[in-house]
Amino acid sequence: MESDTAGAPSSVFSIMVTSGNRYKTSRGVKVGDTKDRVYDRYKDILNEELTNNDRVFLGSIYGGTEFWCPNGKLKWIHIGSFAE
Repeated sequence: MESDTAGAPSSVFSIMVTSGNRYKTSRGVKVGDTKDRVYDRYKDILNEELTNNDRVFLGSIYGGTEFWCPNGKLKWIHIGSFAE
């Protein structure tokens, strides 16, 4: 979480899901699924420029979702900003 000043209301900057079957996306994807499943569920909205062998990317570096899939398995889901 972050805020503009100390004590000010905070906002969620990013969310990272790293394990478990408890948390699924709205399209039914969860950590542990195959990259093929992630790709299939999101192929209509993925960012082709940022999608590669290890990840499926939605949106942009300024606000998006990254599905990190080394070795073809979904290891984590990161939702937020990727720009520094």
